Amino acid sequence: MRMRWIALVVALAGCAKGSAAGAAKDSALECTAAYGEYDRTWRVAWTSDLAETAFKGTTPLDGKEREALVTEISDSLPTRRELAKLREVHLAGTAGGTETRMWIDAWAAAERAIDACGEGARRPAASR
Repeated sequence: MRMRWIALVVALAGCAKGSAAGAAKDSALECTAAYGEYDRTWRVAWTSDLAETAFKGTTPLDGKEREALVTEISDSLPTRRELAKLREVHLAGTAGGTETRMWIDAWAAAERAIDACGEGARRPAASR
């Protein structure tokens, strides 16, 4: 009888190891997918805003400069605090404090990526 319990414990431990590895793999896939969505939506929003923006006394950024800046911005996730501050600053600069669909999508994608990958996470290797 004792041998059955030992066999059962060993079998369950093996299953738990497999489950943990499977969960880690699922978690990594979830992070990669969420980060991909974050990258895509932030690129759309930032590229659009930067194409329309010329700061006082400057010329608008050209395509290569915009791409370099957007790549740097999306290379890691903000913290929740940084995200809240970015949203606050962005809203202050919009007409009537309203957001466009692209920014609503970008904020939501950032939240999902933070949930899946963690605050301040770097771009997953699989999505580079």
